[in-house]
Amino acid sequence: MNRIRLLFVMVALLALLVSCASGGAGKANDEEMKNEAEMTTVDDSTSEAEEGIDFSSVSVSGHLFAKEGESLSALDEALGADIYASSKGSVATVNENGEIAALKKGVTLIGYERGGETAAFVLCVFGEGEGRDRSAGIPQLFEKGEEFTLVTAVSVTEYSSSDSAVADVSEAPLLSFGECGYAVVTASNVSRPFFYSFIVYDRTVE
Repeated sequence: MNRIRLLFVMVALLALLVSCASGGAGKANDEEMKNEAEMTTVDDSTSEAEEGIDFSSVSVSGHLFAKEGESLSALDEALGADIYASSKGSVATVNENGEIAALKKGVTLIGYERGGETAAFVLCVFGEGEGRDRSAGIPQLFEKGEEFTLVTAVSVTEYSSSDSAVADVSEAPLLSFGECGYAVVTASNVSRPFFYSFIVYDRTVE
């Protein structure tokens, strides 16, 4: 009789041990599945964040000029990038190969990403009958709202701007950059005029 009771007790203990073990394994499996789900969620959100260009903080250098309706390629340093984007799709679009279509007059940033590193250059699109002033040399790039003190090698008696809404010379030699666009500032003295060109851009995404 005692042997039978002992046998029942042993069977009960064995059943309890098996139940605990399977329950623990179940909890462990549940925990692993939860961790995997969390990791997948983090990876997905990271992937989505990396798919676009953050124009609010991207480094900007270099420029291209275009006319309305013109097609052109990205700057050499931007060719072969993994991702391209235009900050203002109404001004110009860019496809996955870096081919740009200039649509209307304006200024946009063309952003690109290569190997996780992002950068952007400025595209200035001219309307019909407009164009850059080659005598003004390579344009300097400024963000809308910035100011710049124009330093010249000679004494200047008069300043003028081809577009005062873009480059205001009312406080010259301190220049104030307002609207996006292209402007040539002329600094004159009794001997001759000197020309300086500027492109003003902003980071607004449209």
